[in-house]
Amino acid sequence: DSIYAFVIMGQSNAAYNNNVDVTTVNNDPNLSVQPENASYFFGYNQTSPIKYNANHSLLKTAGLFPITDGLQFLIGGYEAPFASIFYEKTGQKCMIINVGWDGQSIEMFQPGNEGYAYATDAVNMAISQATGMGYDVKYGGILWSQGEANRFDSVNDYEKWFYNVWDGVKKWGFDALLISQTRSGQGGNASIAQEDLAQKINGVYMATQVSNTFTIENGLMQTDNMHYTQAGRIIIAGDWANFYVDNLYVPQSQSNPLLQKI
Repeated sequence: DSIYAFVIMGQSNAAYNNNVDVTTVNNDPNLSVQPENASYFFGYNQTSPIKYNANHSLLKTAGLFPITDGLQFLIGGYEAPFASIFYEKTGQKCMIINVGWDGQSIEMFQPGNEGYAYATDAVNMAISQATGMGYDVKYGGILWSQGEANRFDSVNDYEKWFYNVWDGVKKWGFDALLISQTRSGQGGNASIAQEDLAQKINGVYMATQVSNTFTIENGLMQTDNMHYTQAGRIIIAGDWANFYVDNLYVPQSQSNPLLQKI
């Protein structure tokens, strides 16, 4: 069987999860998810020098875990809704490797820095384990959610650092990166740079700008007006999954064309 690998990368809105049951978000059936048992997330924190993610820090061992595992299922995050939509639209299994790191600027994810080293270890371990389980790993894409920490940096600096990150993730084998644009009020120059980068780099896509519609009042932002609620994460995860499937996914019965700028 094949399994598609996706990496969630960024700062707190990538790393954080909410202590809610993802099957009953706001008691709204349109925001509920029922992911397939065949989809997995990769937990890697207890064996890592970096302890950053409430989701992963609860795990006692590194490894692939079914998204319907009680721990992940109740904590929520991007993983379950993304996997649910991906499976529904493709019939394919996926694994989601979350290497988000709370509060970090984009520089930390450049090759040579600690965040990139951590992420590289996690990606390599996850793919190795999936291969050992008999899966044929397909490289899906990077799901990027970062920018708040760089809102006061120049557009040019953010773009320079992003190019370094892009070079790094391509070394893992990925050739697609899907940006969830940081809200303009919180992202500042980083948000502007993200639009430029999606136009300039083949393989980098502006998958969703929906967070610009999120507010505390509509229930999609937490009261700190910085972090998304689980309802907001489900919407972004859906945009990521739909964008990938509609624009980049190629059924295995077809040959893979070169990714082209949309």
